[in-house]
Amino acid sequence: MSLINIKNKATTGLIAVPLAMSLVNCAATSANIKRSQTQGRYRVESGPISADAFNKGLQAGEVSETFSEHLNKILRCYDRKTARKHPKGTVDLRFFVEATGSVSEAKASGLSDKVEECVQEVVSTVSFPSSKNGEPVSVYVPVTFSRAAR
Repeated sequence: MSLINIKNKATTGLIAVPLAMSLVNCAATSANIKRSQTQGRYRVESGPISADAFNKGLQAGEVSETFSEHLNKILRCYDRKTARKHPKGTVDLRFFVEATGSVSEAKASGLSDKVEECVQEVVSTVSFPSSKNGEPVSVYVPVTFSRAAR
């Protein structure tokens, strides 16, 4: 029997609830988690982390939580001189988490060379949980810098 043929609202409700619940679970694993850190006049926010990171043995929460622990260090990359030139901007950050949890091939682009190099250095020192299946995991995180609201 297809959903179209079902006329009883109670029956349709029973079918819709599990579907809605599975859509919620699916959204949670795509790492649509944003984290932010404010320090003095400046703010940094990490955007949603690439879903590719979670197909190979790392959970959304593990990557997001570990990354957010280092946002204060990343915020220091956005100095006063850069903030004057670029009051708001995004750095696209891509890296691999190796099977051991170490970071390799960190690449940042956007804003200035100085900010890019600094963000790459910070993320290269981060230790993530090791992947469950022993494969490297590709991660993409947009990192937005701005002046903090007063």
